[in-house]
Amino acid sequence: MRAAITKAFQQHKIRDNFTDGAQISGKPTKSAAMKYLELDDIQSLGTYCTNHINTMDNCPEIMILTALMTGIRYEEAIGLTWDNLELDQSLMHINRAYDYIAISLLKPKPYPRNEKSH
Repeated sequence: MRAAITKAFQQHKIRDNFTDGAQISGKPTKSAAMKYLELDDIQSLGTYCTNHINTMDNCPEIMILTALMTGIRYEEAIGLTWDNLELDQSLMHINRAYDYIAISLLKPKPYPRNEKSH
């Protein structure tokens, strides 16, 4: 945020750089090892969810398993409804995500592109 404000100030888009002198606070970011599950943990979680889905009422297990199998984000899994699925085509449309701050469904964030694969 500070970089964007500074750039806007340098380009004379705004009159004052109100971030000058502001103290950056917050928690340090987590390491990559703390952000992602290891493969054996993913497999264990998938097995647990599969073994505990008895009915379609087991929403947490279904959402977790869907996210594990597709790679969608947690907020996108919460935003899924039956109209997002084309079961006969094996398609899932991700067109909304749940925003737990605004308590509403919003457009999902774009996924980062892997430039090496293009």
